Amino acid sequence: MGARLNGRRLAFSLKIGDYDDALETIGRLRRSLIRSLAQLDRLEARLDPLVDPDCDAHPRRRGDLP
Repeated sequence: MGARLNGRRLAFSLKIGDYDDALETIGRLRRSLIRSLAQLDRLEARLDPLVDPDCDAHPRRRGDLP
């Protein structure tokens, strides 16, 4: 489920007092956030060499840019 849907589910669960479902939904949101942060870390690791002009992987050093 998407974060927005989980957020709505959490709000509804809290509104009606279904705290077990609210805790389960919080767990889903937490796991989703952890996955998203891991994806960002991997993306950052891939982009770091491309923005460091001293790195051999930088496009200017590879000759991809003038």
